[in-house]
Amino acid sequence: MHVLIIPKKPYVSFMDFSKNAPAEEIAEVMRSAGQIAHTLGLEEDGYRLITNAGTNSGQEVPHFHLHLMGGGPLPAFPQ
Repeated sequence: MHVLIIPKKPYVSFMDFSKNAPAEEIAEVMRSAGQIAHTLGLEEDGYRLITNAGTNSGQEVPHFHLHLMGGGPLPAFPQ
């Protein structure tokens, strides 16, 4: 399962979001991620939240968003 969580305002990256979004908006995005994971039944078995920031991370869309992934075993990150 793969869900995108996207703030309504046009932040370019996590750094832009963390520097410029009001604290209430940051809290709401994170709270929403937790609520979505709960609603989808991912709490018990686990899930992953990822955001890509910049070229070297593989960010292809210049808009901050979170990827929520779960619903089965996820691959380990390469070292």
